[in-house]
Amino acid sequence: SLAYEASAELPLLMRGPGIGEGTTSALASMVDVRATLADLAGIAGDVACDGRSLAQLFTGTPATGRRRLLFESPPSGTSVGWYALYEPPHVYIEWTTGGWTTVAKELYDLVADPGELNNLHASRPELVITYSSRLAALKTAQGDALRQAEA
Repeated sequence: SLAYEASAELPLLMRGPGIGEGTTSALASMVDVRATLADLAGIAGDVACDGRSLAQLFTGTPATGRRRLLFESPPSGTSVGWYALYEPPHVYIEWTTGGWTTVAKELYDLVADPGELNNLHASRPELVITYSSRLAALKTAQGDALRQAEA
């Protein structure tokens, strides 16, 4: 996978009792699947679980709480990896070496540049500073701290 929006979007289809028809543009992550299935099965929440239940979306209740999302492909050995902060209308990406050194930064406005071709990192330093800080918080947060960093 790549650090760009087009490769990060995946459909999630669910069917079962209490799950209505419809679509949503709510921010969701693969880690939400576990929390959602547990919620639908009536299993008590796991505070160590990083995901959020999406069950309320299946009943037409609006999603609450998540305004930003981390997606990542960490470096392995000497290979380059990346961490991306998706916070509409922007996506901010840091490319990182196996030694955890940031080697490149990218910032895109997904409304003005949906193809992510015009890197704004040099022209919007104030956003880079803000998003870099938020990305750092998301990379290390877990459980409730992660849910707060996503809000």
